[in-house]
Amino acid sequence: GEAKVAHLIAALELGRRYIHHQMQESDQLDEPALVKQYFAQQLKHEQREVFATLFLDSQLRLIQFEKIFYGSITQCSVHIREIIRLALMHRAVNIIVAHNHPDTDSTPSQADIDLTSQLAQACQLMDIKLIDHIIVGQNGVLSLAEEYLMPLSE
Repeated sequence: GEAKVAHLIAALELGRRYIHHQMQESDQLDEPALVKQYFAQQLKHEQREVFATLFLDSQLRLIQFEKIFYGSITQCSVHIREIIRLALMHRAVNIIVAHNHPDTDSTPSQADIDLTSQLAQACQLMDIKLIDHIIVGQNGVLSLAEEYLMPLSE
């Protein structure tokens, strides 16, 4: 009944807080599983597409997490200039971006791959490294870096 629901909600909140604490306490966010888990927790319940970014320092420590763009159930307009502006404002040297597919699986679309390539080029011009692009879908979480779909840095 209601007690079971309250217990389940409390357990989920405890899990969310634990992952957030791990992200804050981690010396380096070089553990892909933790990053994927964090983004999944932040984006999986969104009813529309949301684009978010982890801003990291040179040692891959978390500076800031932000949900930047909100779209519809099937798409989200992303402005590269705004991502770069925020990275510079936060003095981030590395970034990891993510978005969700609220109504489909985590398979990247051609638009996702094109955006990643364009963002990587813009980041490179500003001496910022785009480490990964994570997609949170109904079937799980996909890392473009783990799938070898990230553009090669020069």
